[in-house]
This record gives sequence, C-alpha cells and structure tokens, in this order.
Amino acid sequence: MTINPVATNLAWGPNNVTTGVTDKAVNASCTNTEKLVALGAQYEVAIAANNYKAGNKKWCLPSYDLLYNINESINFNKVNNGIRIAQGTILGNVYTHASGAYSLEWIRSSSEESADHAWNFMANTQGKFYIDRGAFGKESSPMHTVRAVAEF
Repeated sequence: MTINPVATNLAWGPNNVTTGVTDKAVNASCTNTEKLVALGAQYEVAIAANNYKAGNKKWCLPSYDLLYNINESINFNKVNNGIRIAQGTILGNVYTHASGAYSLEWIRSSSEESADHAWNFMANTQGKFYIDRGAFGKESSPMHTVRAVAEF
C-alpha cells in the first residue's frame, strides 16, 4: 500500500449505477480496478490508482478483503508502523475532522457494495477503524482517499 494517499476527494463513480464489480477477494484488487477503468472517466478512484507509478509495479485499488485484513488491529498497527518508518502519512491522518479533535480518512476499495455505495476503510487518529459502505456513498468527499496497492 502506498505510504501516502495517491489522491483525495475523488468520486468512486456515479450513484444509482451498478457496475457488477463486487468481487471482495484479496487477489481481486487489480481485476476490479481494470474493470472500473474500462467503464470510463467517471470512475476516478480506479483511474487514479491505475495511473500511479512507483517502481516497475502495477498499482490498483485495494479490494474489500484486502482492506478487511488491515482491519485486524495487529495488521493495522503493522501497516502504520511501516508507513511511519517510511516517513509517510499514517492511515487516518489525512483530513482534520470539523471538531479539530482528530483526523480521519476513508480509503476507497475496488469492491462495489450497491448502486449507491462502494466499500471503504475508515481510520482515524483516535485509534478507531472499520470497514463500511460509507456515509457519502460513491460521491466525493475530502475525507475519501486513494491508497493504491501493488499487484501481487
């Protein structure tokens, strides 16, 4: 996973549209991303992940199950420790909440939940994290980020 967001404030895609890109499997990240990119410019998060360049790797939006694996506290801490060592932005430290009390981040997945929602991973600097379909649906929000994962 990238140590910093590749992009923020992008729409997953249009609301009221079902893409059929619902595969949640860990190894579905790149397949899902390719399907979304093929659907066109309105799938901004998939295009941002697909266009990310680092090393000689293919980059994709993480699938639901890949994000769900980070949802385990031991894995969440391992990922954030790796990001700290690499001097990146830890998960959840992207958008300052309106209260100013903490920061948060909704990481977009490549897995669609319904016509109006895609799966997201929410993390904040208070140590809370979970996977959810998100309150904003597929629309853009400053809290939504793209953190690409390398194909494996």
